[in-house]
Amino acid sequence: MPSKSLVGTLTIATVGTFVTALFFTSPARSAEPKPVAEVPEGYVLVKQDALRQLVHDEVARQLQDFYAQVRREKEQQQAAGRMASLLNTTMILRSQIALYGLQHRDQVPTVGQMGDGFKFLTLQTDAAGNPASGLHAVGPYLQHPSINAVTGKSKVAAIGKATAEDGWSYDPKSEMVKAVLPRSLETQLKDRINPRDVEFVDAGN
Repeated sequence: MPSKSLVGTLTIATVGTFVTALFFTSPARSAEPKPVAEVPEGYVLVKQDALRQLVHDEVARQLQDFYAQVRREKEQQQAAGRMASLLNTTMILRSQIALYGLQHRDQVPTVGQMGDGFKFLTLQTDAAGNPASGLHAVGPYLQHPSINAVTGKSKVAAIGKATAEDGWSYDPKSEMVKAVLPRSLETQLKDRINPRDVEFVDAGN
């Protein structure tokens, strides 16, 4: 009997020791920090939300740059088209004034007669330059008054006396017509147009 009691006591003691060991060792193992993966040099950890925002902002910036470039190119194309139209109109005015002179005894209208946008050339006239109609009338030489395609101005001034309010300058003696442009464009257009086609004026003139 005593031996059985002793065996039982030892068994209980052994089990108790094992349970105690588990109690103290298991939490200690679970509490050990998990190893953190090393971040390669040159990289930074970023949260997903922050990363998505960075990508969104970068895409938006690139789109803004793209559309700004498209607008600049479109504006440049429009400006080039207006300049081409302006120079073409200048040549047409010269040729029509020359034709007027041939049909009017080598006499062409004065600066004052031309009116706003060379309006005088939209009329039919007789050989003396008087407004007329019928078999002996000639013209018109223009279908409508001419507007400066770059500035939107149409007034006609004497060459050398144009201001920022004028669209054209004209000399009856030489039958020369020039487009009036702001002086701010002179450097930009210096190597692109013939100086004889344009008269540059200051904004305050």
